[in-house]
Amino acid sequence: MPIIGRVERKNWKVKLLNVIIHVVLILGATTMVYPLLLMISGSLKSSVDFKEFNIIPQYFYDDA
Repeated sequence: MPIIGRVERKNWKVKLLNVIIHVVLILGATTMVYPLLLMISGSLKSSVDFKEFNIIPQYFYDDA
């Protein structure tokens, strides 16, 4: 049983609330995924490039 019924979904205030909830959830998800990617890339780095905060370690795309 949904919290927001079929009739209520047609109201513009409920549509706006639904959009706001989804935007907040998407922002929350990105703030969780970015640090996870930084931790994973940090575990793949060596001591040479450890101080750089890149999601993709530099040795994957730079031969120098």
